[in-house]
Amino acid sequence: MPLAFRTRTALTICAVVVALAAVPASASPRGSLRDRAARTFAFASDGSRYAAWQQASRSTVVVFDARTQRTRTIAVTDCGLVPDESEFTEEATPRARSGRFLLECGRNQAVLDVKSGAVQPLPLEPDGYKWEEVGTHYAAGPTPACAHHRCVALVDIATGAMSVRHEPMVPDLDRPGAPSARVCRALRGRLVTELVAPSPASYVYADGLFAHDAKRHGYIEIDRCKRPPILIPGRGEPRDFDLRDGLLTWDTGHQVSTEPEESTHPSVLGAYELSSASRRTWQLPRLSVAEEPPGLRILGYSEHAGRTVFWIATRAVRLGKAGNSPEYSSVYVARF
Repeated sequence: MPLAFRTRTALTICAVVVALAAVPASASPRGSLRDRAARTFAFASDGSRYAAWQQASRSTVVVFDARTQRTRTIAVTDCGLVPDESEFTEEATPRARSGRFLLECGRNQAVLDVKSGAVQPLPLEPDGYKWEEVGTHYAAGPTPACAHHRCVALVDIATGAMSVRHEPMVPDLDRPGAPSARVCRALRGRLVTELVAPSPASYVYADGLFAHDAKRHGYIEIDRCKRPPILIPGRGEPRDFDLRDGLLTWDTGHQVSTEPEESTHPSVLGAYELSSASRRTWQLPRLSVAEEPPGLRILGYSEHAGRTVFWIATRAVRLGKAGNSPEYSSVYVARF
């Protein structure tokens, strides 16, 4: 599975566009988003085949197979999924990959293999930081071990052996030895800048592609190493970029932690297939949200697994001194 970096904010970054490959107008949506799970506590997707959620804290894990469109359940003991939108901070990293999902089990963490149902405990990170990414062979998380550079802590899932990488790039967690991904010179500088920025812009990097807000309002730009950028037309503020398994998805909804802004454009979930250059959009549902002022809201975030797209719609909000956070959500799905 390729190396991927991803953030979620509504900030727009200005890019110097040398050449743009225009994308045709969007095709009509194939169907509409449909409600798959009415009440979920946590949700995560590995981007390629599986999504998983829990209907309550520490409850049975429901596993959705995007290829068969079927679900099954896996019992876990006193563990909870680490959601992709953990605590709904401004920055998010996918918590699942290659059929493996991160779990929190009290003070400890573990990896759930949804193919076998096995749960593998992870050692505690020495500095108390949580493991935030997982792959076929390794789990990774940030560590303050380096004084002036970004460091990454690694743990071998099979052996429990731990190490620290003194570099800004996250190693490839799916390959033995976790080699660092090679990023071309055209994109490396911009990627490193975003990785170490205190308030990174909205972007995603994977497989030599750097997708971000374009200078033109509402548009998305995909920068490539040796070919002209791709410009995807759109409306609203694109966010929640997810670039995995040959599909880029995004949405123009709102975070719980920000005040929704009125827009003249419909809020949508969008998807762009790299191999065919085809694009589709689905209109997001307006829903009532508990603990919010009366009215309909479009709060949540988007994900995908293979060619199945998800809208995780916030249905109740927990009010706190440090800010608002979701109490529970509903999962909506559609197929590309």
